[in-house]
Amino acid sequence: MAIAIAVAAFGGTQKPPRLKSASSQQIGPLADEWCVGTWYAAGMTTTGADDLVWGDFSGTTLSVDADGSGILIFSDDDDGPYKCTVTKAGKQNGITTYTCTFDFDEGMTPATLFAYDDPIENDSLISLIFNEDPNFILTFCKDKSTVQNHPWSQLDSGSAKGHSGTDNFSNSSSATMGERNALGKAKSYLDTVGGFSESGLRDQLEFEGFEADEISYALEHCGADWNEQCAEKAQRYLDSMSMSRSELYSQLEFEGFTSSQISYGLSKVGY
Repeated sequence: MAIAIAVAAFGGTQKPPRLKSASSQQIGPLADEWCVGTWYAAGMTTTGADDLVWGDFSGTTLSVDADGSGILIFSDDDDGPYKCTVTKAGKQNGITTYTCTFDFDEGMTPATLFAYDDPIENDSLISLIFNEDPNFILTFCKDKSTVQNHPWSQLDSGSAKGHSGTDNFSNSSSATMGERNALGKAKSYLDTVGGFSESGLRDQLEFEGFEADEISYALEHCGADWNEQCAEKAQRYLDSMSMSRSELYSQLEFEGFTSSQISYGLSKVGY
């Protein structure tokens, strides 16, 4: 079954088969990792993060066990479920990433699963981005009741994540496939995670394996407002801990923001 067919079934209401729940007592390479458990879909897009649609898509689930096995179920899709293997890729700039390799009919399909917090709370979001098509994104939450209330439904992903809101993606024939994919990945990180400095996003794209010229193209065309990204990062820190102005300044400086961006960010959060 093609991925596009699976995505088309995303918005249905059919109750998926009961999944084996992951136990904290399980042993395996993912024991005690935040990704273990059953996740309920809260958003989706096949045309890029700017078009992310929020809602109650809890019939679509991703289950991950401590032994590294996973199951993806699309609601109203009789061809699933789809098995995958999950391995920890690493942690950088506050993002813990995992590689998910799905066994679709057309072959093995890699994707990246990531979240900002580690460990994360049950109402936090994770995102699954398919490596060969970074415009194909599924967003999940572990708390089903939160998904069903879909508190994110009024969000505009561009403004919420400090994106300019302008589609600067270039379809010019002069852009290579690597440049286009780097740009798609950059925009996905900005819109589904956010809080990146320019150097932090560069580091993340390097971690993803993109070449220097591809990353430069992505940063030039992604439309990020680094001031707003800094303000978002500052607010994220304050939401999780109490920090003095000087502590917060130092942390934002460590994240790679410039002094002018930090001044803007601190002012935006009330410092």
